[in-house]
Amino acid sequence: MVLLDDACELAWWHGYVRACFFVVPDQATTVIETPLVTSASFRWLDHRLPPPTGLPAEVHRRFVRELRAEGWEPVGQGPAWFQQRFRLRAPVQQVKGSNRAAPPEPHATTSPFG
Repeated sequence: MVLLDDACELAWWHGYVRACFFVVPDQATTVIETPLVTSASFRWLDHRLPPPTGLPAEVHRRFVRELRAEGWEPVGQGPAWFQQRFRLRAPVQQVKGSNRAAPPEPHATTSPFG
């Protein structure tokens, strides 16, 4: 559960052919087994950070719009274009659903998904 005063940040995940954005606690003190919320995944073969244009930018815009509609308030910006920081207006459980599920296991060992 994320509480009202918890700050969270958007992060980037990529696997072999799919990618997504996800929400993680800004100051994580425990290992995160699954992200709090994920964007819709999309095909992405490049392992470099996504540009702020094209498909990554469109998925990110939709994700931010959905987060705001669900009660997340923007409170800052991280160093990368997609790393907005948010705070919840009310407590919320981890969201699970068709576009909120954890992405498939990545090939990288540094995944925040376990």
